[in-house]
Amino acid sequence: MNNKLVPRFYYTLPIHLYGTFFSWKKDFSLEGFLNLENSYWLNSSRVGLRLLLNSIGDKPLNIGVQAYTCHTVFQSIEKAGHTPVFLDLSLDFKLDLKDLKEKVDTIDVLLITHTFGFLDAIEEIKTIAAGKIIIEDCAHSFLSNYNGNFAGSLADASIFSTGLGKFPAVGSGGLCLINENKKFPLFEEEYAKVSKPSGISSLKVFVKTIVFSFMMKPPFYGLITYKLGKKLDKKMDLGNKFTFDEFKGYSWSKKVFKNNISFYHRIKQRQTKNAKSLNDLIKNERIKILRDVNEKNVANNYIFPLLVEKRDKLFDVLLENGIEPGKHFHKSLEWASEYGYKEGDCPNSEVIVRNIIAVPIHFGVSKKSLIKIAKIINEHE
Repeated sequence: MNNKLVPRFYYTLPIHLYGTFFSWKKDFSLEGFLNLENSYWLNSSRVGLRLLLNSIGDKPLNIGVQAYTCHTVFQSIEKAGHTPVFLDLSLDFKLDLKDLKEKVDTIDVLLITHTFGFLDAIEEIKTIAAGKIIIEDCAHSFLSNYNGNFAGSLADASIFSTGLGKFPAVGSGGLCLINENKKFPLFEEEYAKVSKPSGISSLKVFVKTIVFSFMMKPPFYGLITYKLGKKLDKKMDLGNKFTFDEFKGYSWSKKVFKNNISFYHRIKQRQTKNAKSLNDLIKNERIKILRDVNEKNVANNYIFPLLVEKRDKLFDVLLENGIEPGKHFHKSLEWASEYGYKEGDCPNSEVIVRNIIAVPIHFGVSKKSLIKIAKIINEHE
């Protein structure tokens, strides 16, 4: 493996540590857009979603959810005792509004996922789903905004993830925000049932985060972490993709998040710059790139997704040339089938899982690497 392998995501850096130990770098520049002072911190966003769903009432509900999403979303719905209603996406990774119109009368709660950081058509969705409880899944969309309002402030409640490989990659945890308390009358009661983590477990995760901060960067990533991590993750689920432990968030992760928001803004700016550069460099007309033409929508450019025929061939070529791509959520319909999805329910999503590939454009990607990525994509047939 190339010892200069460019990682798929921008993982936690040790620079975050000063935000853990010192309080002089407070930055609440999101206040007024996101009510962080009244946020609820948990060990993962999936727990936040479960709590929100269980806080609506004691009756089983039908939850409208896109079929193309993370396995943990389906887990959360099941853990809450509810039933998913699978919704299709457009090939721009946004809810298919026609499909939503056809199914909206069968759902009680709508989960909007701002996939890859691109905000969904929130105004149209609210019109179609008038009277429904709407929850934003912002696991990809921290600092994305619509008409100046951040993702997480656009619906009744929202969930965020701050785990490794996310943006921001604090290293652990997630949070949920509630904008309409009356729609989640049991939340405080449900949240009180969740136990606090022990000091030992908090220390272990903190140390793990520091180790991963180094191991996820070149040259360690290409030499050791990539191959070893892939092998171990299959046996041990190192990325915690399928576990569902529940406890409140670590105090250190909350502090790191709040004290480094200006740093995350800088990361977003670099991601946006890299996305624009790569957009300009790619000339292959057979490749579909998501370009949001709505000027009110400002994506965080956390992920650069492409729809590509012969996706696996392009994946292999990128990896051979020191670029780690991703087949993001390509198993989502397999996961959805565990919860009742049937082939043909969401045809666009079936196209996406066969053709999706994502390339890195994060803070650590150089101009030279972007040129290399574009060259490989342009040569793809």
